[in-house]
Formats: sequence, structure tokens, C-alpha cells
Amino acid sequence: MSQNELARAAGISTGHMSLLVNGRRSPSPGVRRCLQAVLGVTDFYELFILEEARE
Repeated sequence: MSQNELARAAGISTGHMSLLVNGRRSPSPGVRRCLQAVLGVTDFYELFILEEARE
């Protein structure tokens, strides 16, 4: 699923999705629930990969 397809399925604009993906915005509880439903995950933190900071 592309970023644009995910945005449409979650009912948010592609611009808003871009801000979320790039870490410039945090999702509201409602958007978070929509993303979870579309992606079929129960734990919101399953959506993220944490990386250690590079020096």
C-alpha cells in the first residue's frame, strides 16, 4: 500500500500523511485509530521501527 493509498483509506490528506511519516506531526487519537484499523494492527507502536542515533 502506498502512502497516498493509506492516507485515502484513513480519511486524511496526503499532505497530512506526509507530515506524519516525516515526523513533523503526531497523529491525533482519532487518526491513530484509523491508521490502526486500515493496517490491521492492535498496538500502535507496531507501526514504528526505532533506530539508534548515529554519531
